[in-house]
Amino acid sequence: MCLRILILVYGLCLWQQGQAQISTLHVKSEENGLSWEIGYIGESFANLNGGNQTGVNYLGFLNLAVEYSFGPSSKLAGTSLVLNAMNVHGSSISDLIGDELLASNIDALPSTRIQNVFIQHEFAHIPLTFRIGKQAIDEEFLTTDFSNLFLHMAAAYPFTLSLNAAPWPAAALGVTGFYEVNSNWTIRIGALNADPRIPDEEINRTGVKTYLRPSGHVLISEAA
Repeated sequence: MCLRILILVYGLCLWQQGQAQISTLHVKSEENGLSWEIGYIGESFANLNGGNQTGVNYLGFLNLAVEYSFGPSSKLAGTSLVLNAMNVHGSSISDLIGDELLASNIDALPSTRIQNVFIQHEFAHIPLTFRIGKQAIDEEFLTTDFSNLFLHMAAAYPFTLSLNAAPWPAAALGVTGFYEVNSNWTIRIGALNADPRIPDEEINRTGVKTYLRPSGHVLISEAA
């Protein structure tokens, strides 16, 4: 028993040291214009009655976001390069329930993929931001702070307007712009290219392929 306690205490000490080293590395990298963030969500659901079958499933989502910002003395000041990669693993609770809208908002085919890859520019004298590249439309448009209170994916872009944009977890080539009117209102506009007839999540599971399709365009604007 004492040995187990010692091992646990030693493990906690190593964890704290590792956290301190990571924090130091993060600060130093930000000083050089490089910022990064690692996040993880793990969830387990149980279907006790009804549906396809009863049982318990676990679903995990690991996300890595990296951004490099050019310094104020650079000719590209205000410009950033953004990339994020993700890994989804485990089993969907919807396999047990058999629902159409999916019970989890991180539900996707198990895979490791690159999602967003875009160039972003923030203008110095006006509150205007432009992005060009591969983007996930449901991260910026038709979002609400209260949707995370519900255990479903219904409060998301593909279920409310048009299928001509890549649904989670895929992304599509496009151009988006954001103008901050004040602290309460932001105008967003985007033009993206995708085709609902081509299941990007299945045929492009790594996210490294990029398509410019002749059909399936969407133009969206929002003030919120």
